[in-house]
Amino acid sequence: MSKLLSVLIAASFAAVTFSAVAADAAMSHEKPATAIEKPAADKPAQKKKLTTQQLKMKSCNKEAKEQGLKKDERKAFMKSCLKKDKKDSESPSA
Repeated sequence: MSKLLSVLIAASFAAVTFSAVAADAAMSHEKPATAIEKPAADKPAQKKKLTTQQLKMKSCNKEAKEQGLKKDERKAFMKSCLKKDKKDSESPSA
């Protein structure tokens, strides 16, 4: 008997909470709490400045794609390309 009473109280609490959330969402013209956010691609684009590492990755990826490298060949190329770029940027320029 007490289990049945506990279940009924929990169900009524859940119903009241859900209706309050739905009413708040309807009155505030906002999305309800259960709504799914739109993907970032749908939001206005904000340009972010790429880091040095990201720029290296971008250029190495472009080269690998142009060469048509796949799997292990691409992995080896990316590794050497990124190391090469790292050594080039560390060398003192006169």
